[in-house]
Amino acid sequence: MVVIPARNEEGNIGPAVRSLPPDSVIVVDDFSDDKTDDEAREAGAGVLSAPPPLDGAVGKSNACMEGARVLTSRWILF
Repeated sequence: MVVIPARNEEGNIGPAVRSLPPDSVIVVDDFSDDKTDDEAREAGAGVLSAPPPLDGAVGKSNACMEGARVLTSRWILF
């Protein structure tokens, strides 16, 4: 599985998702204020919203942790 942490990546996230095998991508939307989540879904990714960060975790690391938390696959690519 591939986890893509993303914030305000409208225009970029769709091509990134489509470049990977179908049904292998989870995009964790890290409080975007554009249409990153909609574009990722339209491209075929599963989309999660990043939770509020834990103490000491910010931005990308928080989104990566959320993606890893929900997956059960043996290998995860960030």
